[in-house]
Amino acid sequence: MRRALSVCCVLAVLTACSDGVVEPQDSAPGPAALPSRAPAVAAAPPTPSPSPSPTLPPGPDRSALVARLDEATRAFGEDAAVSLAVVDAEGRVVFSLGGDEPLLPASTAKLLPGAAALQLFGPEHRFETVVDAVGELTEDGVLHGRLELVGGGEPALDTDVYRSYVYIGRPHARLEDLADLVVEAGIDTVTNGLVAGPDAFGDTPEAPGWKPGYLAVLDARRITALTVDAGLAVTLLAPAPDPQLELLSSADPQARAVADLGRMLAERGVTVWPVSRALPAARTRVATLAGPPLLEHLTFAFERSDNHTADMLLRSVGADAGATDWLASGRVVADVLAELGVDTDGMVLADGSGLSRDDRVTALQLAHTDRVMRAGPHAAAWREALAVAGEEGTLRRRLRGTVAEGRFLGKTGTLDDVTAIAGTVEGPDGAAAFHMAGIVNLPRGAGSWLDRLVMDDVIALLAEDAAGCARVAPPQDLPSEQPVVGGLYVGCPAEERP
Repeated sequence: MRRALSVCCVLAVLTACSDGVVEPQDSAPGPAALPSRAPAVAAAPPTPSPSPSPTLPPGPDRSALVARLDEATRAFGEDAAVSLAVVDAEGRVVFSLGGDEPLLPASTAKLLPGAAALQLFGPEHRFETVVDAVGELTEDGVLHGRLELVGGGEPALDTDVYRSYVYIGRPHARLEDLADLVVEAGIDTVTNGLVAGPDAFGDTPEAPGWKPGYLAVLDARRITALTVDAGLAVTLLAPAPDPQLELLSSADPQARAVADLGRMLAERGVTVWPVSRALPAARTRVATLAGPPLLEHLTFAFERSDNHTADMLLRSVGADAGATDWLASGRVVADVLAELGVDTDGMVLADGSGLSRDDRVTALQLAHTDRVMRAGPHAAAWREALAVAGEEGTLRRRLRGTVAEGRFLGKTGTLDDVTAIAGTVEGPDGAAAFHMAGIVNLPRGAGSWLDRLVMDDVIALLAEDAAGCARVAPPQDLPSEQPVVGGLYVGCPAEERP
C-alpha cells in the first residue's frame, strides 16, 4: 500500500513523467530478495568510510530537512527495495534510506566508468585508432607485407552511412579520414592483406549478465577496442531521398571495421591483396586518427544515456590497467573511485551501461562519486557532462516548474524493474549544496512512475533548502485552468521562484 505523495510530487505527474529520452527497458525479474524498508537516518557525526576525511566537524542543524525527506520517502511502496542517500558538499551523510544497500543501478551506473575515465585520462584525452604497416614499403608505393588496423577504444569511429542516416548527433571520428591518411603515406598496393591488430580489450565482447535479447534489439553491442558505427552492422538498402537501412548488432566488430576500411581504400585506388601468410617484419605507423575529446563522449553518454559509449569507457579504463575482461575492468573502476575517497565495498560493475543483471551499486557510492568529482580537478568538465533538470538530456522534462529546474544536474536510470537517479543539487550561487542518489528495485510488473515522482520530490526539497525557499500550498480558490505548480513556491524570494 502506497502512502499519498506530497503536493509537489503529485503535481509533478503533469510535468515530469518522462525522461525525454527512452532508455533500454529490461523486463527480467528484479533481485531475488527485496529487503524491507529501513528507517531513515540523519548522520550527526559523518560516516568515515565514504568520506575522504574522518574528522569532519558537525554540520548545520538539518533536522527540519530530514523530517521532510523522511515524510516524502514514506511514499515508496512496501514492496520496493530502496537505496537513497543525500550527502552535503563536505561529505556528511545528511539522509540515508538503505543508502548502503547494493541494488541494480540501471543507467546511473554510467557515472562510475565516466568518473574513472575522467580522473585517469582528463577531459581533453583522445582515443586513437591507428594503421601500422608490417613489412617493407618501397618507393613505388608497394607495401611488401600487411596493414594492421589497431583500435584504441574510440567509441565514435564511424562511417558516412552511419553519420548520415543513423545517428547524426553522435560524436564522430571518421574512418574515411583514416583511409585518406593511409593514401597520404604513399601506399597504393599491399601484398599481404589488411587485418585487425591485437584487441586490447581481450576476447570478451559480451558482458556477463546481459540477456540475449539486448543484442537483438540493439540495446547492447559487442564491445572490442576496434569498433565502428557503435557496434552496428549498417547496410544502406536504398539511398536518399527515401533511405532504407538494415541495422544489426555486429557479430564481429573488428572484422566489420577491417572490411569497411578495406572498402574505403579500394575506393581510393589502393589495391590490397588477400592475406597469404604471416611473416615477421618491421612495423611502421603510417596513420593515426585521434577521436573527439573525452568530454564529448562523457556528455553524450550521460545526457543521451548511450550504452555503447559507457561500455567502451569501462573497458578502456580496464585496459589502461591491463584488464582484459569486464569484471576486471569494473574492479579497476572501483579502485580509481576508492583512491578518490569513495567506499566501494560491495560495488560490482559487470558492464558500464547498467544493463547487466549482475551490476550492484549503492546510493551512497553514487552520491559520493558525484561529490568527489564535483570537488576535484575536473569539476567543470563533470558538471558540463551531466543532464540538467528541465533543460537538457534525459532530465529535460523532469522537475519543471520547481526550484530544482536548472539546479539539479545528474543522470537517470530506467529499466522495467529499476528506476534511479543521481546527481548534484546546486544553490543559488551555482555551488554544489547536496549530492543525492536514489535507486528503487521493484518486483516484476510493479510500476515505477510513482517512485520516480518520490525521487523528484526529494530533489525539489533539497533545492528548496539550498535556496532558502519554503514550499507553500496553492490557494484553495485557484482557477482550475491556472497552472498549479507556480503556486507551490509563492513563499520563495522573487529571484528564486521558478
